[in-house]
Amino acid sequence: MTQLPEKNLLDGSKLPKTTTGEMKDALGKLRDYLNELLGEDSADKEAARLALGIDLAELESRLDVLARNKADRSELDAKTDASTLEAAIQAMAESGVPVGSVHYFAMAEPPAGYLKCDGAAVGRDMYPELFSAIGTAFGAGDGETTFNLPDMIGRFAEGSATPGTVKEAGLPNATGTFTGFAAKNSPSATHDLAEIAMSGMFHSLHASNSIVNPSSSASGSEWFVNCSVATDLSRSNALFGASDTVQPPALTLLPCIKAFHAAINRV
Repeated sequence: MTQLPEKNLLDGSKLPKTTTGEMKDALGKLRDYLNELLGEDSADKEAARLALGIDLAELESRLDVLARNKADRSELDAKTDASTLEAAIQAMAESGVPVGSVHYFAMAEPPAGYLKCDGAAVGRDMYPELFSAIGTAFGAGDGETTFNLPDMIGRFAEGSATPGTVKEAGLPNATGTFTGFAAKNSPSATHDLAEIAMSGMFHSLHASNSIVNPSSSASGSEWFVNCSVATDLSRSNALFGASDTVQPPALTLLPCIKAFHAAINRV
């Protein structure tokens, strides 16, 4: 096995001073020793390492432990990083719009995390946060595995302390009456108000064939028959009187409800 050169020969402390020839020889020995120490094909590898006090079996065992620890740490770090990142994303998502919020959009399809407010029945297990938020206020679905979304298609939202109440379309009614009379010169004449044609919002409120009040005039006696007529718009269209509001000017948008946080896809 190649012998290592003396230390003082290489560090400049040798006396007399190291000659050029000695340095070349020392460097050559050092190269050969390193080849024996590290070379894969060296027959003197173990002897060279033992000369430095290296226990190969112990070194190999320690290297294996270090490798395993490094792999374990890498895997743990990766899991920790992924878990931390997921938790951070979830926290960011939950700090935004809460599940159960209703919003309007200018596109035909809902964005990520939202469902159309079309009254559809959806799974309770599929959207647990939404079910926890609104329950069966807008419909119990099949009563076991589904629940209904709000149905806002063709409807306006109205503030209420009890969400889920559906109000049908309607208009306020318009009513009124007017009173008149029919007159005949003959007290024997009888006329029913039904002889007057009425339709739509007009209807007979009262008619009497009784002679109420004779009066005298220059032309002779006149006799009068009392009558009353009322108006009711609901008689011509059932929308009148069905509500206390009137349709305002409107612009249609897509109503959607926040169903889940988009950072965690439920689909």
